[in-house]
Amino acid sequence: FRHRKRTTPTHESRLYRQSRAEMPAMLLQRLLGLSLNEEFGKVSQLSAVLCGQVLVDKQGFGIGVGTSVGVGRVNWKALENQQKEVQEGLLQGLATCPSQLVRRTLGDVAATLVLSLYNEADGPEHPWPELLDFALKSGSRSKNLTTRDAALRILAHTADRLASLEPAGLYETLELNLNFGVDDLDAPGTIGEFASVVRVHDSAINAYTMLMEYLPEDVPYKDFEALLPMCIVSTAGIATVGIGHSDVGREALENTCALAASSAVMFRHYLKQLVEIFGAIALNKGANEGSWAPLGLQALQALPLVRLSLRLDPQLNWEQGFDSDVRSLALETLLTLAQTEPSLFDHHSATDAIIALLFDMLAEVDDNDNWIDALEGGAGLSSEPIHDAAVSGLAVLSAGLGWEQTGPATLTLALKSLKDERPAARSQPLWMDLQAAFVAFSQVTPVLGEISPEAFPSFLEPFVVCAVQVALMDSSLAADFRHPRVRYTAFCAIQSLSVDFAPVFQERYHAEMVPVLLRGFAEAEHACISSQAGLTLGRFAEACPADILHGYADGIGDVCLQALNMGLASGLHDGNSGLGMEVLESAVRTIEALNTSLGPHAVKYHERFMEVLNPTFRASMNLAQMHRLFFSTVETICTIVEKQEVVDDGVAARQATGLLTGILDPMLSQNGTPPANLDMGDLEVRKALRGAIARLAVLIGRPFAGLCRNYVPLLLEDLTQDVGVDEATMRRLERSGYDEEVDEDLIIIEDDVGGTIVLQDSILRDYVAVLSCLCTVAAACPECLSQYAPNLQERIFRLLLTNSNPESQPNPLDRGQPSEVAEPMANPYPDMRYCSLQLLPLLLDSVSEKAMMARQSLRFLIEF
Repeated sequence: FRHRKRTTPTHESRLYRQSRAEMPAMLLQRLLGLSLNEEFGKVSQLSAVLCGQVLVDKQGFGIGVGTSVGVGRVNWKALENQQKEVQEGLLQGLATCPSQLVRRTLGDVAATLVLSLYNEADGPEHPWPELLDFALKSGSRSKNLTTRDAALRILAHTADRLASLEPAGLYETLELNLNFGVDDLDAPGTIGEFASVVRVHDSAINAYTMLMEYLPEDVPYKDFEALLPMCIVSTAGIATVGIGHSDVGREALENTCALAASSAVMFRHYLKQLVEIFGAIALNKGANEGSWAPLGLQALQALPLVRLSLRLDPQLNWEQGFDSDVRSLALETLLTLAQTEPSLFDHHSATDAIIALLFDMLAEVDDNDNWIDALEGGAGLSSEPIHDAAVSGLAVLSAGLGWEQTGPATLTLALKSLKDERPAARSQPLWMDLQAAFVAFSQVTPVLGEISPEAFPSFLEPFVVCAVQVALMDSSLAADFRHPRVRYTAFCAIQSLSVDFAPVFQERYHAEMVPVLLRGFAEAEHACISSQAGLTLGRFAEACPADILHGYADGIGDVCLQALNMGLASGLHDGNSGLGMEVLESAVRTIEALNTSLGPHAVKYHERFMEVLNPTFRASMNLAQMHRLFFSTVETICTIVEKQEVVDDGVAARQATGLLTGILDPMLSQNGTPPANLDMGDLEVRKALRGAIARLAVLIGRPFAGLCRNYVPLLLEDLTQDVGVDEATMRRLERSGYDEEVDEDLIIIEDDVGGTIVLQDSILRDYVAVLSCLCTVAAACPECLSQYAPNLQERIFRLLLTNSNPESQPNPLDRGQPSEVAEPMANPYPDMRYCSLQLLPLLLDSVSEKAMMARQSLRFLIEF
C-alpha cells in the first residue's frame, strides 16, 4: 500500500481486500495493534488509515468538508464481539500515542466512527459516551497539545450533538481553547511551543464554526454568542503572527468567513471590533501612513496572540505585509456580513470605514504597463488581485446596502481624489488615486441608476466634467490626469453612465460625449484605450434616441469603417490587425449598436457597412486568434439583415437574405468542416457558434437546411457530454472534501440514505443551451433536423426520463435506453425539461412512429 501509484494491484493489496471481506474483525484487530506500536513509524500511520477503511465504508456516502472525517456505513462484522475493545484501543491511541500524525489519524477514525454510529442509531443517546468524555476533558485539560488538538478535531465534528447533550461543557472547552496560552499559567516559553498554541486556537476556531453552522434548532444561538469576540480575536491573531506567510491564518479566516455567512446576526454587537481588526489586515502595511481608511496597526498589536508572539520574538516582520489571499479573506468576511445581514450596517460609521478601506485597495495597482499587456492580451488585470478584490467588493457592498449607505461616502472620496485633496501623508502617485476614483464611481452608479432611472442627478455633474477633460487629455490638467490608466477608467465611467442613466444621459450630454468618444476611438495612444472608447461609443449609441443619433450617424459610421479598413489594409488576412484586435471588435460592435438604435433608418448605411464587413468576415474566418472578431461580424451582419427585412419584406429583403446566405455559405459548408479558426474543443467557441446558428436559421429560413449539415451533428454531440465526474475526482472529494476554488463548478447532492451524486454545473447549463438552439433551428427550418429526428427523439426521451420527478434524487443523465418501467429521476435544471418538451412537437413530421412518440410525450406531460 505504500506503492499506491501502481496501476496493477499487488499481491498484498489483493490479500488486504480479501481479508477485509472475509475476516474483517481479525484484520481490524491486527491493524489497530500496529497503529498503537510506535516502533513501526510510517507503517503505524498507514495502519491507522486502514483501520478507518475497515471500520466504516464511506463509498457513496457524504463528502467531508475539507477534512478526511466523514459519514459512512458501519462495518458491524468488523466490530463483532470487540466493539468495546476497539473503541478503548482508539481512545488509548488518542491519549498516549507519541506520533502526532498517528494520533491525528486515529482522531479522524474515531470521529468518522462516532458520526456513522450516530447515523445508524435509533435513539437520542450518545453511542460512544467515552469519546464524548475524552473530547471534552482532553480538549480542555490535556497538557499534551497533540492530544488536545486531536480532541478538538473530534469536538468539531460532534459539536452539534454536544450542544444538545453537554452545552455547558462544550462552551467551557471552547472558551478555554480560544484563550489558551495567553495568560501566565500556560504561556509558552519558546517559539516551538507558541506554534502549538496557534494550532490549538486554529482547531478551536474550526470547532466553533462547525458548531454554529450545524447548531440544532432547539439550541438558542445566544448560548454560544459570547464566544464570537474570542473567535474574532484569535483569528486575527493567527493571521497577524503569520504575517509574510501565505498559509498561516488562511484556514482560520475561511472559518470566520463561513461563520459570517451562517450566523451573521451574532455579529451585531461586535461589528465595530471586526471592522477595526479585519480592516487593518485587509489594509496591510502602512495603515497609519496617508490612508483614506481610519484604521491602524494598533488594533493588531493589541491582540493577545500578537502580544505573546512579540514577547518571545520582538522582530515580527510588519514590513513584509500580509499575503494577498489573507487580505482578501479578511475583506470577504466583512462583505459577507453586508450581503447576509445588511441591517448590521444601519450605522454609517462601519460602512464608511469599509468604503475607505476599499478605496485604498482600489489604488493598489502596478506602476508599469503590465495592465496594458494584460488587457490587450485578453487576460484582464489578473496580476492585481487586491485591486480586483476591491472592485468586486465595492460592487457587492453597494448592491447589498443600497445607494443611501454607500453612494455618498464613495463619491465623496472619489471627488477628493479628482480635486487632489488627499491626506497629506499619502505617498503614492496621484494617478493611482485618480483611477481608483473613476473605478469606484463606476461601481456605485448602477445602484443609483436603478432607483433614479428617469433623472440625471446634478451631483454627478463634476464627475462628468472631469471624465470629459481626462478623456480629451486636456492640456490644462496635470500629468497624472493624462496617465493612460486614468484615461482608460474615465472611458469606463462614461460607459457606466451611458448604460445606467440611458437615455437621459444621452439626451443631456450627447453634444459633449460623441466628439469625445469619437476622438478617443480614433486617436488613443494605446489599443486598449481605443477599444474601450469604441465600446463606450457603442453603448452610448445603443441607447441613444434615434432622432439624436441621426445627427452623429455619419461620423460614427466613418470612424468605425476607417478602423476596419485600416485593419484590412494592414493585412488582416495574414493576422495583422492594424490598430489591434480589440479596436476592430469595438468597431464592429459599434456598427451593430448604430443599426440597433436607428432601426429602419439605418438602411441607407447598410451598403457601406456590408462592403467592409464582408471582407472582415472572410479575413477573420480562417485565423484562430480572430474568432471573437469573426462572431462579432456574424452578429452584426445578422442585425443589418434583420433591419432590412423590417423595412421591406419584398424584393429587398430577399436580396438581403440571399446576400447573407452568400456571405455565410463558406462558414457553414466549407470543405465539410467548420472554419479553421473555430476550436471546437473550446466551450466558449461552441457557445458562440450555437448563437450564430440559431440566429442564421431564423433569418435564412428553409434554405438554411442546405447550409447547416456540418453543424447539427456538433449540436447532437454536445448532448452526449458526461455531466458526472471521474473516479479520481470522486476519490479526492471523499478524501479531502469540497474545495470552493477547485470545485466551484460541482453540484453535490446527498440523498436520505447517504448516497452522493456529483454533477458538473457547466455541462448541465450547456445541455439547456444546446436544446434551446435546437428549438430555434427546428422552428425556423424543420428540414434541418429531419435526418436526425429519430436519434434526437431518443435522446430527448432519455433526458426527460432522467429529469422527470422533481421530488426524487437527481442523477447523472442516464445513458441507458429509455424504459417505461424505469424509475424517473430529477435534475436541478427545470429548463432542461422545458426545452425538451418544446422540441418534441417540432420533430413530429420527421418521425415515422408518431403514435409511440405521442404516447411517450403524453406520459411526461401528465407527470409535469
